[in-house]
Amino acid sequence: MKNLGGVLLLFLALGEGHAKESFSEEVVVRPLPDGRVLAHFHFEQSAGGGKHHQSFPRAVDQLTNALDFVEIDVAFTRGRWRFERWGEPVIPPRPPGAELIARYPHYISPHQLLLEWGNLTHALSGLFCSSLNLLERSEMVLAPEILLSLNGEREKTSSRWLYGSLPQEPVCTENLTPWLKLLPCGDSQGVATLLSDRPTLYTTEYHSLQTAVYVSRSSPGVRISQRLVQTLTLVVRPQSQLTKPLLSPANWSFSSIFGHGVHGACVVADQSRIFLEIPWSLAIPQGNRKANSDAQSLAFSVLPKPDVTLSNPTDNRGMLVSYDVAGHSKVDLDFKWRSNSMAKEGGSGAQFSGFVAKSYLKDIRGDVGGLVIDVHSSTETTGEQRVCLLQAVPWFIRVWIHTLKISVDGQEVDPNSVVLSEKIHVAEDRQSPFGLEMCLKLKPGANSASVSFSFTKGFLSVTEHPPDAHRGFDIPSAMVVFLDTEVPSFAKNSVPASEEMTQSPLLSVLCTSRMQKAYTEGTLVHLATPDFSMPYNVCCLTSTVLAVYIGMVLKALTRRPKEELIKQGKKKEWKKRVLKIIVLMCFMGALVLYVDPDIRDSVFGFLADIGVISPVEQ
Repeated sequence: MKNLGGVLLLFLALGEGHAKESFSEEVVVRPLPDGRVLAHFHFEQSAGGGKHHQSFPRAVDQLTNALDFVEIDVAFTRGRWRFERWGEPVIPPRPPGAELIARYPHYISPHQLLLEWGNLTHALSGLFCSSLNLLERSEMVLAPEILLSLNGEREKTSSRWLYGSLPQEPVCTENLTPWLKLLPCGDSQGVATLLSDRPTLYTTEYHSLQTAVYVSRSSPGVRISQRLVQTLTLVVRPQSQLTKPLLSPANWSFSSIFGHGVHGACVVADQSRIFLEIPWSLAIPQGNRKANSDAQSLAFSVLPKPDVTLSNPTDNRGMLVSYDVAGHSKVDLDFKWRSNSMAKEGGSGAQFSGFVAKSYLKDIRGDVGGLVIDVHSSTETTGEQRVCLLQAVPWFIRVWIHTLKISVDGQEVDPNSVVLSEKIHVAEDRQSPFGLEMCLKLKPGANSASVSFSFTKGFLSVTEHPPDAHRGFDIPSAMVVFLDTEVPSFAKNSVPASEEMTQSPLLSVLCTSRMQKAYTEGTLVHLATPDFSMPYNVCCLTSTVLAVYIGMVLKALTRRPKEELIKQGKKKEWKKRVLKIIVLMCFMGALVLYVDPDIRDSVFGFLADIGVISPVEQ
C-alpha cells in the first residue's frame, strides 16, 4: 500500500506540473502602404520549474536548468526595417545579422558571469546552428548599464546585462529548422504550416527570427516558472505586385503568399488565432472618413468573414479583426481592394510619425575617420524629447573620447546642457570593445540631433584577419530608444472583454504601448591589410627548395655504383660523389641558418654548449 501511495503521489505531482503548461500560436497580418504585406508570427509556451513536461521543449528546459540566467533574447535578422515606408512594426525591429542580449541576477560574480556567457553562446550556437559561439570572446561582448534596463516591462532590480552582435551572420534555413522544432507541432499543424514554403520566407525584404526565454527563480538554481516566446516577422511582396509599379496596392491571399491556407490548429494549442490589422490610413478612403464603421465605406473586402471585430477604424489606430483557427476547417484570407482609386486614396495618409535613426562614416583619410549617429523626426515635435543610444565599437577602432561632439538641429551644443546620463566603456586591445551609452534631452521643437566622434584604425596581425579581410570590418548598428515617443496601440476598452481575448499574448502586445526603438545601419571600415600573397610565395619557395634538396640527397644515397666501375677500381668517382653530397648539404645548411634566425640561434647555442665555439663568437 505504501508503494501504491507513492506512485499515486508521483502521478499527481506530474499531473500538476503538466497542468501548468500552456501553448498559444497566433499571427497578425497587416497590409503596408507600399503594397507589401507584414506577417508577424507569435508562439508562446510556458511551464513550471519541474523536470518533466508534456509539450515544453526539452532543449530549452535543459538550458534554463544548466545556466543561471533570468532572460535571454536572440535574434537572426536579414534586411532592415524601413520606418518611412512601412511605419512601426508589431515589435521593435532588430539589426541585420545576429544579436544576443542576456540578463543575469546580481549575485553572479564578474568571473562567473563570463563563464555563464561563454556556455550560453555555445549552447545557443548548437541549438540554432549559428556562429554565436564567436561571441564567447570578451572583445566581442559589452556590459551595458543604462539602455537595456529602460524597458518598463522588466523588473526594476539590479541585474547584470551582456550584449553581443554579429553583423555578418547569415540567416538561412539552418536557423529556421531547429527554431521550428521547438514548437510542439513544428510546421506540420496549426499556424506554423504557413512557414513550410522556405523559398517564400527567404525572398522577403525583411526577415527577423527571434527567440526569448524568461525564467523566474526563487533562489539560485531553483526555477519557479519558465516562458519561451518565439516570433518571426516577415515583409512579403505579393505575387500580384511583381508585375505592377513598386508602390502600387495589390490584392493578396494566404495561398498567393504562402502557397496554402491554415488547415486547423495545433492539437496542443490553447489558443490559435489569426489577426488582420488594417492601418487607419488604409482602412477608409480619405473622402469617406466619418465616425462610422459601415462595411461599404471600407476601402477593402476580406473573406472569410471575421469571427470578431476587435477595433473599428474610428479608433484612429486602424481596424483589427480576429479568426479562431480551431473553429474553421480552413482559413485562407483573401484580401482585395474595392478599387484602385480607393486604395490609392487610402494610402495617401501619413504613414509614419516618429523618429528615424541612421549612422554613417565621415572624414575617412588613411588611418583616421569619424562616426556619426544621427536621429531626426519625421514630424514636428512639440514637447521635450529624451533619446538614449548604445553604440559598440570593436577594439581595433580606437575612439578618441575628447573628440565627442553633440549637435542639435545642425548646431553644436555644450554636452553638459543636453546629456542626462552617460557611460563610456573604455576599450582594451584584444580584451573588450569600446561602448558609448548616452541619454540626451532635446528642447521642445528640436527635430534632429547627432552624436559624432573621431577614431584611428589599429593594426591586426595576419592571423587576426578573416578570410574576406578586403571586404572591411563591421561596426555594429547603434541601438536608439526614444523615451517620450510611444508607439500607438489599440485601445484596450475597444477590445471585447472576453476571457479568451484577455489571455491572448499577441493581442496583449498589440494593446500595450511601448517606447519607440530603432537601430541604425551598420557601417564598414577598411583597415590596412597585409599582402596575403607573400606568405604563399614564401611557402612555395621553401617547399620547392626543400623538395629539390631532399630529392638530390636521396638519389645520391640510394644510387648503386655500376659493377664495371668497382671492378676497375675507380675510387675517384666515389670520392667526387661524396664530395658533392657534402658540399650540397653544407650549402643547404648554411642557407637554412641564414633564412631562419631561430634555427641559427639554436645551432650556435648547441655548439657553444659542447665547446666548439665560444659564446662571444656567435
